[in-house]
Amino acid sequence: MKNALLSLTILPFTVSAVIPGALESFPSESAANQWLLFDYADSQFYAPNWFDDANPFAGASFEKARETDQFFNHGIWFIADNFVADGAFAGNFFEAEILGLEIDVFVSEPTKLEFCDLVIGYNSTGDPDDTVYYYSISYLGSEFDQGEPDWYTLEPSFTDIWYTPDSSGENLIEVTLTPEILSQVAEVGIRFIPTSDNDEGWTPLIDNLALTPTPHVPEIETSSANNQFLLTIQQEAGSQYDLETYNFTSNAWETVEGQTGISGTDFHTFERDLITVGEFYRVTAKAGYTRLNE
Repeated sequence: MKNALLSLTILPFTVSAVIPGALESFPSESAANQWLLFDYADSQFYAPNWFDDANPFAGASFEKARETDQFFNHGIWFIADNFVADGAFAGNFFEAEILGLEIDVFVSEPTKLEFCDLVIGYNSTGDPDDTVYYYSISYLGSEFDQGEPDWYTLEPSFTDIWYTPDSSGENLIEVTLTPEILSQVAEVGIRFIPTSDNDEGWTPLIDNLALTPTPHVPEIETSSANNQFLLTIQQEAGSQYDLETYNFTSNAWETVEGQTGISGTDFHTFERDLITVGEFYRVTAKAGYTRLNE
């Protein structure tokens, strides 16, 4: 079952404010409704289904092309374009130093899945008809656990080999994603293609789509005022910081209590009383994610 058919109006693509580390966790039905679902069975666009759970997610079922068909053998394609989350998943990925895509998938019938893959759409003109699609490696149904179904994280990197249709449009050829391609990304998504003899309208699920960020060492300023030591971090989207201090007894760096997982785009200031004994501090950076629509 799919949500109601969308009355789709194609608007020109505009470069959006892509967010490094943008993370779609489908916290609400309205968030899921921003997405597009393309059904190969009838070549129409829908909104994916939203599942209200302790950790919500989205999904859609495979359909027959006609009631008289025997098999549910047409794919579905989940799409996040520049109208999803205020354009967090579209724009200049190269400038934003996006390393790749991440997404969690749940495949309840792996023997009935031919493959799934991640997709990016490159558009240099603003005309949706000019979008060129690039596909990650195929994750075969046989690669998923044939026992108890579980969530899997797929993480294709933009430095991997990707694939795009050849001039005939009938075959895929290997390509390297160039800075030009990554600088004009109009959409990202994931496709699920069932086996040709799939006889069930089962539902693949998706959650936690993210743009893998490049962590950055932050700018740091230190000062003192009113007998206080001040250390200020200039935060950046896509990075998460831990403040550490050196323990001279154990000769090891230790995190400072309450100063881990620092994230945002503003300034963060750590304060402590000035002391006569010297101390050493450092800031470590790792990938940070921004949950959208929350």
